[in-house]
Amino acid sequence: MTPYASVGKEPAYSIKIKTFRVTENVPALGTPYQYNMANPHEAAVVAHGVWNAAFDLDRESIAVFTCNGRNDLTGFRAWHGTIDFSTVYPREILEACLRLSASGFVVVHNHPSGDTMPSQADINITEHLQTAARCLGLRFLDHLIIEVSNVENVYSFRSNGLLT
Repeated sequence: MTPYASVGKEPAYSIKIKTFRVTENVPALGTPYQYNMANPHEAAVVAHGVWNAAFDLDRESIAVFTCNGRNDLTGFRAWHGTIDFSTVYPREILEACLRLSASGFVVVHNHPSGDTMPSQADINITEHLQTAARCLGLRFLDHLIIEVSNVENVYSFRSNGLLT
């Protein structure tokens, strides 16, 4: 991270972010077209593969996984946060979807504490994303909260009725 002068008391930071288009086998994932991203368990398997290969596991991070019309994984973009907080604006998530020519997407973030219950901020961003995605004609398939050390500990907003 690079520190910059900011308006408030705290310094502002620039964080490098990478966007990937999945066009061939990714060692952490295997064949990208074997995953149905509309299925919470399969999306969680993809997320765990990426998290364990690319992220600092003790930091909260958020990623958007994009898919085509058949719900096949086509790309992802990730943002890294701190030990207990990550922030990204809905417009940044949707911009990544548009740049990756997505038909649909799944948002995934981790809670390093292992508690996968959503916070009010998690619920709020999901509601904003759902509204904005509909306006853009994008299918918001799910928002998952994962525990990176346990692929079975996943909270699905769709499965729990918080995403329609």
